[in-house]
Parts: sequence; C-alpha cells; structure tokens
Amino acid sequence: MSKDEVKQNTKKRVLIVIGTLAIGGGAEKVAATIGSELTRRGHEVHLLTFYEAPQTYPFSGILASFHDQPKSRFHKALLIPAHVWKIYRYVKKHKIELTVSFLEEANFQLLVSKILFRWSLPVIASVRNNIEKREWLFKLATRLLYPFAKKVVSVTKAVEEILKTQFHLKNIVTIYNPLDIEMISEKAQIPLPTEYAPLFSSHPICISIGRLIHQKGQWHLIRAFVEVRQAHPQAKLVILGEGEYREKLEQLISDCGLSDSVFLIGKHENVYQFLAAADVFAFSSLWEGMPNTMLEALAVGLPIVSPDCISGPREIIAPGLSITNTIAFPHETDLGVLTVPLENDTIWFDSKTISLSVAEQQLAQEVIKLLHKPLTKNIKAVTAAKNTYSILKTVDAWEQLIIKER
Repeated sequence: MSKDEVKQNTKKRVLIVIGTLAIGGGAEKVAATIGSELTRRGHEVHLLTFYEAPQTYPFSGILASFHDQPKSRFHKALLIPAHVWKIYRYVKKHKIELTVSFLEEANFQLLVSKILFRWSLPVIASVRNNIEKREWLFKLATRLLYPFAKKVVSVTKAVEEILKTQFHLKNIVTIYNPLDIEMISEKAQIPLPTEYAPLFSSHPICISIGRLIHQKGQWHLIRAFVEVRQAHPQAKLVILGEGEYREKLEQLISDCGLSDSVFLIGKHENVYQFLAAADVFAFSSLWEGMPNTMLEALAVGLPIVSPDCISGPREIIAPGLSITNTIAFPHETDLGVLTVPLENDTIWFDSKTISLSVAEQQLAQEVIKLLHKPLTKNIKAVTAAKNTYSILKTVDAWEQLIIKER
C-alpha cells in the first residue's frame, strides 16, 4: 500500500451529535471547532443537531438538523424516541464509521440508539460538566449507558476522577478544550461596537461571561462588587450572557445600588473584543466542566479571580496542583487567584440585608488587590494558553482517538 493510500485509509466518516450549535454555549463552540478542524484535515465530518437556534457557531463540514422546536422539558422528553430512531437512520444512510456526542442529552440518546439497534461502530461520548451536580436520573443514565461507549472523553482531570471513583467508569480519557489563539488575537483587536464604547471609556473594568443561570452564581459576584466599589469608586462590572436569571439579577443590581456600575449586556458572538477592553476577569461559578470563558480570558492575557469550584478553575489557574490537594485560600499563581468555593444557595438580597459570606468577601478582596496593581497584559497567561490549549494540540488528541477507535 502506498503512503497516499495509507493516509487516505486514516480518514474517517465521523458523525458529531449535539443538541444545538447555539451561540453562547461552551460545548457547542467546542463541537463546531473540532468538527471544522477535522474537516479541514480531510475527514468527512457530519454534525447533527436536534434543535433550531437563531444564531449558531460556524461549522465547515456537513451540517444536518432535526429542526425541532420544543416548548418545554416535557416536550423534549416526548421527542426522544424519534431522535433515537432518526440518529440510527442517519448513521445507516450516510455510512458513518464513528460517532461523537457532546453533552448528556446527545450522549444518552446516541447510546440508547446504539444499544437498541445493536450498532457495531464505536461511540465516543464527551462529558462537558460536573456530573455530580445533575439530577438523580442523569446519574442513573450515566451509570447504565456510559459503559457502552467505546470512550468517554472528560473535559478535565477532575471530571475524569469523578467518573472513575463515583461511577466506576474505566473507558475515560481527558482532552482539554481547544483555543484558536490566532483567531482570538485577531478578534480581540476589532474595535468595540459603537454603543459600548462609552461604557469601556473609563477604567477599571471587571468582566465576567456566562449564561445567567444558577450554575454561574452571578448573584455572588454582584453582591461582592459592593465592596469592590467601596475600594474603587470608579470600578465597573460588565457581565456578558443571557438566561433565566436576568430579571432577578437586574433587581439585585438595583437593590445593591449598583445600577451605575454593573451592566448586563447580553450575548455577543465576539467576546474577545470585550475581554481585551477589560482589566480583570472575575468568575463566580458554583461548579463547572472546563469554562471556555476563563480559557479565553487567559488567552487575552487578563488576570483572573475565580472560586476553586469543581471543576476547571484549579486546572487552569494552578495546573501544577493536584486536583485532590487541600489548599489554603486565597491561592495565587502567575495565572490568577483561586478563592474559597462559593455557596450553592441563591441570595437575592443586598449585603446590608444579608452580610457577605466569607467566600464573597474573599472574592471581593482579591478583585480589589488586582485592581490596586498595574493593569497590564499577563504574558505568562497568554503563553500558558498557547502551550496547553492550542487548537492544534487538542484536535491532534481528538484525531488520534478517532483513528484509533475505529
């Protein structure tokens, strides 16, 4: 066999399955990025979504969708049997050689389809979040279905450890999220939209990015920012993202007297220009997988303050630390500061009504300390992003897995 024939033999017909490619989701961005890069490398990559979305991440392979528009979680559940059948039909029609799924919804439905229709081809299921925090039904499905996957790809070492120790899975490998450093650098240099130029014309500016949902814990950050403002009266907090907590967060901002300093500015496809215009990246998640927004802040060179939630922040900010080590807080490294994990309870009251918790106070104090320092680009952070999370390194790992697991 010639070298060209050997090379051609390693190219696969791959199906990636995910609920949606809607802009704003970290897993959605990763699926689109990896799929597009594998397409560029000569693989025939199909990407199948379940649902419609008004704005989606770009994907350069073969895109297909069921175009469902469920009105509720119950409606979503009713669609599962049809999805399981349609996935099987798609695999057979397009002679797929290997399937990859992202997030539990797609993972579970793809594996059910494999079991029911007795596929012989391998399934790679990608776990993108801390499964400990999911409902009991998700945990049960994880125990029952993931052993049928050829490989389970964990997004962090911490999630891998949870899957091994609590769910007794052995077919696990960790692959970190990819960063397209060149693209980030280019988009970071694009001027801000005109309507946001006045907001970013005075400093210091703290920025946070994430859906406005319980997991992201933005109420903690808003409450803590009252203390930041006392130390830095000109400081502003800009939060990018949308979600079900918007109205509650807006009311909390008003109750805290922060209407002139904390701004919820919605979702934006190019978050890098906003990151580049800020001074500090502040994080407030209660749990995570591998937070893309923190990696993007690292790539732009922003100093980072984050609670040491499970999982992600420790592996990004303090990669030399074991994920199981007990540490003293705050824990400072060249890449940022880890603080006490935040409480899971929602607090919709200002700090006068309910005093700041120890975790909120520490988050505030570490932001204050960073704002006291000269606010310059963190070159070590940029270098770490290039060395650890480059798109080349990540897609190499995915490609080797795909070729090996055929």
